[in-house]
Amino acid sequence: MISTLIGLFSSAGFGAVTGILGSWLTRNEERKQKKLDNDFRIEMAKINLEESKLDRQHEIDMADKQRIEAETEGSIEKDLIKMKGEVESEKADAQSFIASIESSSKPVGIRWIDGLQKIMRVLITVYLLAIVTKFSFDVNTIVGGLGSIDASELVKLYVKIISDMLFLTMVAVGWYFGKRATNKK
Repeated sequence: MISTLIGLFSSAGFGAVTGILGSWLTRNEERKQKKLDNDFRIEMAKINLEESKLDRQHEIDMADKQRIEAETEGSIEKDLIKMKGEVESEKADAQSFIASIESSSKPVGIRWIDGLQKIMRVLITVYLLAIVTKFSFDVNTIVGGLGSIDASELVKLYVKIISDMLFLTMVAVGWYFGKRATNKK
């Protein structure tokens, strides 16, 4: 019973399922983190916009005061037009700031970083495959090859090694290809 469960949990199929599940969990966490980051940036942009509006309203209020004082000097028209232009310019700046924050939340992709990430996944997968293969050959060398072990024990050992190799390979490959599918979207 226990050997059946161990065999099941160390099988290639379970390794593939584990790799796919790991990839799926990684994508869900990345999606949640991106949503939190986007929500935070949008809220900060709204706060900055509100602050900008208050500053502009204060400037308009100050301009109104100056207008009343300037009526006697005859420069009211010129100052009011200037202030309205500045207020409109600040509003446009605030709106483009919000638009830039929203557009910056989309994945931009820096080529050398994306390339490094792709290479790292491949290198890690190849490294795992090489280590497992080297381990198998080392075990064969340490025990003196096929002739030094009882045939039934040798079969069990090789079944276990092959099963474990397939499990690790399927986890790594499943995760690797699952992550690649996410990056292309």
